[in-house]
Amino acid sequence: MVRRPGCFARNAAPRPLNAGQRQTVHHRQPETLRSLPAVRGGTTAALLGLGLHLLISLGWTLVFLVLLQCWPALRTWTRTVGGTVVAGLVYGAVVWLLMDGVVLPLSRARAVSPTVPRFWIQLATHPVVVGLPIALILRGVEPSARSLAPVPVGQPANENR
Repeated sequence: MVRRPGCFARNAAPRPLNAGQRQTVHHRQPETLRSLPAVRGGTTAALLGLGLHLLISLGWTLVFLVLLQCWPALRTWTRTVGGTVVAGLVYGAVVWLLMDGVVLPLSRARAVSPTVPRFWIQLATHPVVVGLPIALILRGVEPSARSLAPVPVGQPANENR
């Protein structure tokens, strides 16, 4: 097999270690979800990856929602489109840095080194494809004191409160 430079070059063929000895990528990576059939591909692996990404994205969306509810300055920034864009771009970068530096190592996966171009590609894309959509979707969400107000005892709840 001819090895080509690029993102997938390390997965293109086993790397020779010594004369006559070969070792696959699986032996060099820690046991994670990446060492399941996902490395070999297939529909199941693609659906697993898609599902995990959607679940993780939902988690980061909930974190942003909590920040909006608890941090008045963030609500103020997101009242304008420009402020929402800036907040979303910053949030996307923070998401990537936390995922790479904290979450991935906790899952026994390797963090991407800042010396690798993929680190900078991810840092450039996450603000646009993760943070910005989250901020724009949740823009204008305000905490509602009325929805959290207790219903007085002995009185029926009014649906039009």
